[in-house]
Amino acid sequence: LSRALATLVHEFAHALVARAFGFPVHRVVLQLLGGVTHFERNRQAPMAEATVAAAGPIATFALAGVTYAATRVLDPASAAGVLARALTWANVIIGIYNSLPGIPLDGGNVLRCLIWAASGSERRGTVVAAWVGRGVAVLTLLSPLALSLLTGVQPDLLVYVIAGLVAAMLYAGATGQL
Repeated sequence: LSRALATLVHEFAHALVARAFGFPVHRVVLQLLGGVTHFERNRQAPMAEATVAAAGPIATFALAGVTYAATRVLDPASAAGVLARALTWANVIIGIYNSLPGIPLDGGNVLRCLIWAASGSERRGTVVAAWVGRGVAVLTLLSPLALSLLTGVQPDLLVYVIAGLVAAMLYAGATGQL
């Protein structure tokens, strides 16, 4: 439930910023591993779109800040204190990961828009950010093995399965943009 609320805050941030730029927002959809905000894009405003994309991770980091502040006033041994710490770390990790510069992540959409603004070619921005997204997917797939080699701790099968599912979703999303 708390992850769904955090995702809702993240997606509403996209929606609010999109509306602030005058982009009509049609719906916000929550999914198993995240969400998506559907809005009408303005093909003449790459920096506005970059700002809309950046709004989600900024909201995620802000939520991490709020939950961190809660950890400072709650008893660390209480259920609320433990939950606040867990939510802080979850939001920091998700915020960092979602900021990576590969489509379909928000950081990838920021990269796409920056390249589009610099080059004048939305297509070029999309191609570069999608290929980087494929790279992020491959690194995600390899991350349990890399962590195992670095730490000497063998992750359980569930970690490999989750990394594989996330990698497959990222790769498919990047490929769909290509």
